[in-house]
Amino acid sequence: MRFTVYFLLIIFAIVIIIGYKKQNRRLVDDTWFILGEYTILMLCERPEQDSFKDLMVKLKGNGDSLNEAINMLKEMEQTPDVKNALGVAYLRLRNFNEAEKELLEALNMAESDKDKVCILTNLAEVMLFEDDTVSAENYTEEALKLSKDNPLKNLVLESNLTSISLSHKTKPIEEIAKIKALLKKERKLLGSNQFVGIFNYETLAYACYYENNINRCEYYIKKAVALNKNTYQYVYVDAYLFKRMALMYEDLKDGSDKAIDYISKAIDLLEDWQNPDHYDLLASYEIRGTFYTNMILPNRDLAIKDFQYVLDHCPPYHELAAASYYNLAKMYFYYENASLITDLYAKAYYLWQLEGWSDLNQDIESELREEYTRQNVENESYDIWFKQKLKKQKMIWKTNGEVIERRL
Repeated sequence: MRFTVYFLLIIFAIVIIIGYKKQNRRLVDDTWFILGEYTILMLCERPEQDSFKDLMVKLKGNGDSLNEAINMLKEMEQTPDVKNALGVAYLRLRNFNEAEKELLEALNMAESDKDKVCILTNLAEVMLFEDDTVSAENYTEEALKLSKDNPLKNLVLESNLTSISLSHKTKPIEEIAKIKALLKKERKLLGSNQFVGIFNYETLAYACYYENNINRCEYYIKKAVALNKNTYQYVYVDAYLFKRMALMYEDLKDGSDKAIDYISKAIDLLEDWQNPDHYDLLASYEIRGTFYTNMILPNRDLAIKDFQYVLDHCPPYHELAAASYYNLAKMYFYYENASLITDLYAKAYYLWQLEGWSDLNQDIESELREEYTRQNVENESYDIWFKQKLKKQKMIWKTNGEVIERRL
């Protein structure tokens, strides 16, 4: 009897192993696709060149891998496919200006519709990072019109467009049905849900979020995480997913604890895998810091610690530094350190001024006016006081060599 049980267990284990290996054999080669922050990115194919294919794999790596790929790509003939890859590399380093520049140059050079489809797809992701949803939709729709005779690329583009347009749709239930149809379409095309499925489960989670169903939202994020674990096991993908779930929980009245749990998971993953100064890791610290400040009983010490981590690692990411200085000023308000608060606000103002973000600086100027009043400065006007504070920060940054006059 005992022998029979052991025999059946062995057979069962063999069946599982064989099934797992078959599933892996059926996985589509995703070399030419990258799961991005907001869309699925595309690389122009050179399937006949193994060396180029190996180089494209580096674009899924961490900051060191991306910088290595950029150096190699710069040494190559600057054809549309190379420039597209450069654009993707810069995009994954969150160097948005360089990414857009390379991609637009690639688009101007491209002659084939195949190349244009990839470049337009990647430009859509750049636009989403710049909060330009309209341009992102336009680029994706243009890519769809040019895409011919490639069912997988068409599925990717349909999935991207569904995700991009989701935020302004008024009938989430209809969008949920549409996304489920895309998941079914992938199973029919590839035999199972794979990298497009990971992306669509995330989009499905967002659709449930707009339907105010946080439980289903979390269910589909977990489905995406499980699918990634059973297929490609991309660390950065899990980090994206955990960050998404954190942001959704933070919007709930009683969701702070779970939001902090999820963003902490993302940080733990990125700390082990990503460069310490990579934008994604720093942005996650910035997010967690704001979560600590937004708690019913704010944890100011932990918030300050996270904002300070960003400042210790973030140059030349001006927008993250500015946000951290601004948030630190808010936190130190409770410690009644007037001089430090003023300096922090002035630093944030100066950096946002470099970026040209005048709307954000209106808030800071209002805060500085209040500080001027609180400090009861009687010997000089506000305008003179304000200009002196700004000049001081400008000189400090230039003296330390920390100001880099380019946007990333």
